[in-house]
Amino acid sequence: MLGLIELRTRLRAKIGKGLENDLMLLQCDVAATVEAVRENQTRVDFSIHIIPEGDRGTEGGTTGMTISRVDSGVGILIGVKDMSDAIGSDGQDTLKLYREAVAKTLQGFTPSGTTRPLWYTDGDLIDYQDGIFWWLERFTGGFNIRENL
Repeated sequence: MLGLIELRTRLRAKIGKGLENDLMLLQCDVAATVEAVRENQTRVDFSIHIIPEGDRGTEGGTTGMTISRVDSGVGILIGVKDMSDAIGSDGQDTLKLYREAVAKTLQGFTPSGTTRPLWYTDGDLIDYQDGIFWWLERFTGGFNIRENL
């Protein structure tokens, strides 16, 4: 599994300090699920939550030891409040800036304990309600499980 606290630290350092696109980051935290964030969020202007997406074995083999390659996924939930209009036309530009900043911060980064860097998998608009965009970006990294025979 990817180190979620390490990812949070990296996102806070890069985006929270305005190093990427001079964006303001009011909240960056780890959460168990998308639903937990949305049910407990009292105020959203600009927020990012790191959510575990699970691990999947991709291949294995034996050459003196058993090796399993594991893809480990993480979701980055971006919440952006559209300050200017109720239908979301202006907020899409702000959302795009946050998505780009997250991608620049995580793409190619190799978290501790992993053997493969993060790569972008996909992204989806989860919801747009009450003037808030909820967008989930997904990244995958990987590690190996080895056992001597």
